[in-house]
Amino acid sequence: MAGIKLLSVRLKASSLIETIVAMMIVMLVFFVAMSIYVNVLRNGITLSEISAAQQLQVLAEETVKNKSYFNENLVLETLTITKNCASYNSSTELFLLDLEAKDKSGRTVATRKELILKSSNE
Repeated sequence: MAGIKLLSVRLKASSLIETIVAMMIVMLVFFVAMSIYVNVLRNGITLSEISAAQQLQVLAEETVKNKSYFNENLVLETLTITKNCASYNSSTELFLLDLEAKDKSGRTVATRKELILKSSNE
């Protein structure tokens, strides 16, 4: 070991208090991140809402295509869709199509309102 010199260098170590403070900062950042993540999951749009909106769009297109401008309630697998069709502002040319989808618990999942212009050739 003639060629190896041992150096006596003092390394500065962190104290217990500094370590605890650093851990608290990391925990605080983790808590904030988890809170944001939970809010996004709770308030985000769900697959059932997307599916209900798609079914309302299809029903609106079928209503216009078949010219079935009457009120009805439809019961699908997991949804109850209420279709209301009424003249808009006492007009004979405009109809207001109001569609509302509710799940089995009665919570409104999706709504759609659409103005329909009645063709003059009817």
